[in-house]
Amino acid sequence: MIKILTFKLITILFLVVNYISLSQRYNYWKRRFLGFAFVMRNKNCFRHIGDGCYISSDIVLRNPNDISIGSLSEISRNVTLTTWRSNDSKKGPLIHIGDNVSIGEGAHITASNLIKINDDVLLGKYVTITDNSHGYSDATDNFLAPSEREIVSVGQVVLEERVWIGDKVTILPGVRIGEGTVIGSNSVVTKDIPKHSVAVGNPAKVIKKLTNKN
Repeated sequence: MIKILTFKLITILFLVVNYISLSQRYNYWKRRFLGFAFVMRNKNCFRHIGDGCYISSDIVLRNPNDISIGSLSEISRNVTLTTWRSNDSKKGPLIHIGDNVSIGEGAHITASNLIKINDDVLLGKYVTITDNSHGYSDATDNFLAPSEREIVSVGQVVLEERVWIGDKVTILPGVRIGEGTVIGSNSVVTKDIPKHSVAVGNPAKVIKKLTNKN
């Protein structure tokens, strides 16, 4: 009797685990399908979208015609991509995302000048990248509500090839991060970071150079 009961419990447990696994796989492939369908349905809305891109169907977009995305790039759910054109904005895309770029869940990228993310860059979850702010932060701005102040840029943001940005990093205007560099989680990048470096902290500082051991 005990053996039969044990066998039944194991069978039920197996069915439950298998159901959960199938449910998770179903949800995963459902999200993938919706993401590819989103790209196909909205491809003409963007400045450019390369082949093989995946964009989650629940991202937030403002002015996708100012956004260019390269081939094989992925943008996860709850990402926000916004552009704000001013008289000083250039003619090309304000957000340029290269090939094979991965943007993690909850990231927020907002541009009024240029944010350029080069090939093979990896952004963790909840990363913020901005090239602009509300107003000039001078005395006259204080008489206006922040939401009513002019959106201005104080410099472009460029992430060179093979940069890895950890979770919850904030990258502020006028910053260039060199190729192959790693920015640790929760860091705030306020100035240029040289290539092949590891930088952490608030403000982010280089703690290590990534050199070839050979």
